[in-house]
Amino acid sequence: MNRLRRFLAHNEGVSATEFAIAAPLLLLLLAGIVTGWTYEKQSMELRSAVKSGANYVLQGGVDLNAAKSAVLTAWANKPDDAAVQVVQQCTCGTTVSTCTAVCAGNGAIPNMSMIITASGSLDTPANDLLTSTKIHTSRQEIIRVR
Repeated sequence: MNRLRRFLAHNEGVSATEFAIAAPLLLLLLAGIVTGWTYEKQSMELRSAVKSGANYVLQGGVDLNAAKSAVLTAWANKPDDAAVQVVQQCTCGTTVSTCTAVCAGNGAIPNMSMIITASGSLDTPANDLLTSTKIHTSRQEIIRVR
């Protein structure tokens, strides 16, 4: 009975046990913060690159390849599977039409838009630990030209 009382009254090593419980939780929290920060940083770089292509179009640029090049050049730390697509689209009302013909019915000039789409896989530090697939994201800007 005395041994049991001494064992229950013995409190050495309690802080080590608490640390053994808390340390993995703190490391998991830190890994989540770093992963979220890295994901958001890469997402902001993608948005910034697409905005650079949109600024090229807004400043009067009409070359689709130059707009694509502007996005790829501005995209810092782009992933290996980075893809950029720039498309010129004309519409008459809500109907997609050719840019070289007037709108049927009212003879108006079609509205022209440039659509810039960039996509890629984001690489996060805990990606290999948590999942085997990368996070795929994309960003699109539609700029009305006329």
